[in-house]
Amino acid sequence: MFGEEKMFGKSEISIDEKNRIKLPKFTYAESGDRIIIQQEDDTLKISNESKITKIIEEIEETLKHVENISEAKTLKEKIDKLCISIISKKICDQQNRIILPNGIFDTSETNRIMSVGYGDYIKLYTLKKYNELSK
Repeated sequence: MFGEEKMFGKSEISIDEKNRIKLPKFTYAESGDRIIIQQEDDTLKISNESKITKIIEEIEETLKHVENISEAKTLKEKIDKLCISIISKKICDQQNRIILPNGIFDTSETNRIMSVGYGDYIKLYTLKKYNELSK
């Protein structure tokens, strides 16, 4: 299952003509996995839907017991930021592919992007952005 194990590694992947990508093997993706896509600046963060749901539920449960107004406001802002960043929910197909939202990556020069595992999620970068960060 996508993200059930810690995801570390990197892989250059292609975006096909239907704007789909095949999730790398290090993500442990399987057909039917539910995926959340979040936008972070000029990258995409891809996470397991159940893990994002669990984070939100844990914050909401904590909120029930918070008496400090400032702390409650900070927790509510954390939920807002998380929910606002979600741009799409997808389900992996039988070939472990997901469809990316349109207009995120400029594929006029290349249809290749870099995926990098960060433990509980992966990030997708343009090759140009990845090369800038890895210098």
